[in-house]
Amino acid sequence: MELVENVRIARSSAEKIWATAKYDVMGRGYQHYKSLSKQAGNLHDLPAIHHFFQSLRVVSGRPYDRRGCINTLEHMWGYVKKDAGSKEKETFQHDLSEAAELPYDHFYEWCGSMEKTRQLLSHLAWKYQKDYLLRSLILFPDTDYHILQNRKGTFMLSGDRLWKMD
Repeated sequence: MELVENVRIARSSAEKIWATAKYDVMGRGYQHYKSLSKQAGNLHDLPAIHHFFQSLRVVSGRPYDRRGCINTLEHMWGYVKKDAGSKEKETFQHDLSEAAELPYDHFYEWCGSMEKTRQLLSHLAWKYQKDYLLRSLILFPDTDYHILQNRKGTFMLSGDRLWKMD
């Protein structure tokens, strides 16, 4: 493996990783989303890119925030609501309102009505082929966003550094 020192490749990779992780970050707290979003807009050199990766790693270890998740799920709903049928809309609204009433503010494991709402959005993303949502870590947590492939090769994010694998 070789450390990536090309700013253009590192920035492009960081932008793809951010697109995959942004809703997961938003679910952990809107303040984290705003901070990382600002960093993502200023990836002008390798230290800034490394700092962005480090911040993303720290935030990804934080618990989810109930209000942050409600906001995030509502935001993602906007991608599918025009395609959703009346039963899907009713189910989403019902599950989301139940999730808003959960008795805890922070969590690490999705469960109950919060998980039902997330699963519904995952299903609708597949059903209506919403590419942006299909790449979202919060809906598809098994997504390996640390590995990227493009015409320049295969890259892996490890800690706050990007490595070329081939």
